[in-house]
Amino acid sequence: MGLCKLAVSVSLPDRQTQCHGTHIEDIQAKYFHLRRNCSNEYVRRKWDNKDSNKIEDIYHQISRKIVDKAKKTT
Repeated sequence: MGLCKLAVSVSLPDRQTQCHGTHIEDIQAKYFHLRRNCSNEYVRRKWDNKDSNKIEDIYHQISRKIVDKAKKTT
């Protein structure tokens, strides 16, 4: 993906800045390494979509946090 930070949110009343999704690169690197170094084809196929599923879940959690915080501040 090439992202360092997926989303940045700023709360205007207190000027608090939050960076979300900084650990996505670690998840991608972990599963890339596992797939690359695995010799068992069955296990490799099991890991094919695990990173994308975890990252999609993280996207959902981040967007949920941002929306909840926006609703809370207004």
